[in-house]
Amino acid sequence: MWLRTSLFRVISLSVVLFSLSGHSVNAIDVYVNAQSGNDSNNGNAKTPVRSLKKALALVAQKRPSLPGSEDLIVHLKGTFEMEAFNLLGKHMGKSKNSKVIFRGEGSGGARVLGGVNLEFKKASDLPENNAGRKLAAKSINIGQVLNKIWVASPPSKGLTSNDAALRWKDGDCRDMEGYTSPPILSFGGEAMDRAREPNLPERTFPRPEMGEVRDEWLRTKQVSKTAGEVFFTDKDKAKITKASDASWNKAVYVHMFNRVDWFDARVKVGTRTTGKFGTTTKQKGPGDPNEGNKFRIENGSRYYVEGAVEYTDSPGEFHFSLGETDENSRGYTLFYPPTGVDPTTTTSIISLTDKPLVLIETGENCFVRFENIHFEGARRFIVSIYGSYVEFLSCKFINAGHDAVDLYGIKSTFQDCVFESSGGAAIRMSDDRDFDSDGASFGLLNSGHVLADSLISDFAYTCRHYCEGVSLGGSGHIVSNNHFRSSNMAAVEAVGGMYKILHNVFSHISDGSYDDGAIHWVAESPMER
Repeated sequence: MWLRTSLFRVISLSVVLFSLSGHSVNAIDVYVNAQSGNDSNNGNAKTPVRSLKKALALVAQKRPSLPGSEDLIVHLKGTFEMEAFNLLGKHMGKSKNSKVIFRGEGSGGARVLGGVNLEFKKASDLPENNAGRKLAAKSINIGQVLNKIWVASPPSKGLTSNDAALRWKDGDCRDMEGYTSPPILSFGGEAMDRAREPNLPERTFPRPEMGEVRDEWLRTKQVSKTAGEVFFTDKDKAKITKASDASWNKAVYVHMFNRVDWFDARVKVGTRTTGKFGTTTKQKGPGDPNEGNKFRIENGSRYYVEGAVEYTDSPGEFHFSLGETDENSRGYTLFYPPTGVDPTTTTSIISLTDKPLVLIETGENCFVRFENIHFEGARRFIVSIYGSYVEFLSCKFINAGHDAVDLYGIKSTFQDCVFESSGGAAIRMSDDRDFDSDGASFGLLNSGHVLADSLISDFAYTCRHYCEGVSLGGSGHIVSNNHFRSSNMAAVEAVGGMYKILHNVFSHISDGSYDDGAIHWVAESPMER
């Protein structure tokens, strides 16, 4: 884990939360190999099954015979593309001493992807009639040379035919049901930048240990005269007009704080004219109802435009085509890799699913553990849990379109984990108890979640509206020995009480935020730091 080598090593928790062992003393085993397994096998060590679906069927079959002092261990090898852990009551453990454990084997562990691996080739090496090369050529008018753009063919599976489902939803990510991102490219375990204007400062790849924050916005030059009207400055005209009419009319969205630095919204652009452009949105303004509840845009509001193929002009940017400028290019990905990096030697994943890679909705005590598993690429949540006593040890959560982990329940633990590139919060921990179920004092009941010895990096990269590294609801959580880095938002949001926030490192946190510090303390409550 990062703390063992970090300059900022701190004393680990006095209580060992749990440890990763080679094998439980008493266990029932199921073996799964994504590459060499076969679902007609019985799941023994020499005859593994192939899919997570079959593995879960064997868990449900073997669980009734699980004694009260033995674990059921599912040994996972390989990469599982477009698969997920959809856990029901029949997949739960029986007690703290009789868990169901999903264990990734080998030094790199198992990989569970909500997308697929992409293989990139230089655009200049492709045939002239290749749809991806033709798409890349559309960026030449901005001074590119074709050999800087790399092209990947459409995903082999998992790409829906519904274009609307692959675009931004209209509005504010935090206040919207079903918010999902478009497909996002992760490269070497980091989310890349959707092609945009203005360009972000060039990233350092891989990210430095202490992190960095890259931020750049345009600013409106006057208040909107009609709802949703954006007035741009003369110096920004070239950025607005860079997108072709086809891209502007079909692909471009504007991400903005229409109240200068408040009310985070992403909406479709409308008609461009001299000095301004409209927006196409159902959004209505917050604040004074006497304003007519319009989508009012103030003078000096921050914004950027994204989505046009013509914007793919800076290292670290990518464009995922839905055929806006050429219907034959649908599903192709263009990529301008970070300087000095060879895309053929680094793993590239495009996120496709809008479903969680781990879904638990039992509302019960689960007694389930995940060990040494790399989860990557989901356009909404990577993990969604409504239940208690779920543990994650040495797991990675990479490239979530919204919050990486959404957790409601009590006494779940994340230790020695990595949360990298979360569109929203890295992890939201809350309690599922309320007034109706537990009476007026429910807010004082100990929720008991733990986040320890983990790296939480580059969160709130698509959604700024109160998307902190970890959002705490309920009471009595422990957040200890973690490193929070590289985000415009706060590391911790505290909404509740009796938290222990101990021995954490904050670096490049809350850069660019106007109302957050390292810890955003929402409610007055007893709290240990």
